[in-house]
Amino acid sequence: MTVGIGIINFRRPGSSRQLAERLSTLRAVSNESFDLGGIWIIDNSGDVGEIVTLGIQVIRLNNPGYAAAANEFFRVARAEGCTHLLVLTHEVEFEPAIVPKMLSRLRSDPALGAVAPTLVDSAGRVLSRGIVWSEAAPIPRHVTSPGDSVRAVDGAVWMTSVDVVDAIGELDEFFFLYYEETDWFARANAAGYSVQVMPGLTSVAASAPGADRVYYITRNGGHFLVRHATPAAAFWWLMKSLTLGLTRDLLRWGCVDDADSSFAVARLAGIRDFLFGRWGPRHEAGRRPLEPTT
Repeated sequence: MTVGIGIINFRRPGSSRQLAERLSTLRAVSNESFDLGGIWIIDNSGDVGEIVTLGIQVIRLNNPGYAAAANEFFRVARAEGCTHLLVLTHEVEFEPAIVPKMLSRLRSDPALGAVAPTLVDSAGRVLSRGIVWSEAAPIPRHVTSPGDSVRAVDGAVWMTSVDVVDAIGELDEFFFLYYEETDWFARANAAGYSVQVMPGLTSVAASAPGADRVYYITRNGGHFLVRHATPAAAFWWLMKSLTLGLTRDLLRWGCVDDADSSFAVARLAGIRDFLFGRWGPRHEAGRRPLEPTT
């Protein structure tokens, strides 16, 4: 088995380089249970620079989003003969010793589409033990309790195989940011694959608050629900964004020092662009082409 590791970087070149160099130590032990096919930094912001460490390569892209970066890593790793794919983002702190454990679990069950560790913050508080939704409660949400059966995992750290990617297809790049991995896992579920957060394994990750995050979660949440639930669920999501979400944004604007109206503006823009069927980067959002018919 040959593992390829892809690190998606955006404006954190130091963190991405340190993570790649730390993971390069896997070469010393990889022959015992697996081969390390390569480590790729997918540079979405053009600031990583040259790396001289053996086995680390930089793929330079012009910020096409998380999905496009992951897909480019999949293609390159497949071409290099990798059978398994580990996706990471620049903000994680990831122990190399986790890699063979994730690989072993993934290989042990052909019906397992992806595995991931529990995500915690720098203080050790659990951020995510996976993502769940159901027909009765179709909006995806992170769970923090151990033992829950999950349908997806956070895109910060996850491992899958080339065979599963070939079966499911690549990530949908029209999401650009947020929900693209959740959409992929939903497609994996529909194809009969399960997803697991492995007990006892943790990785430190940082959250990324900001107005753009509000925009993409609002807009893409609606697109996800139309695709994987019902239009009624998407309407309910928009009503929740307009009431609870917008109220929270306005209270933050009025009560938090140095806050501005950007969160409320982003939420309203996300609702507008969902209703107009827009996808892609926020400031370039447009309607996606119709799917070809046969």
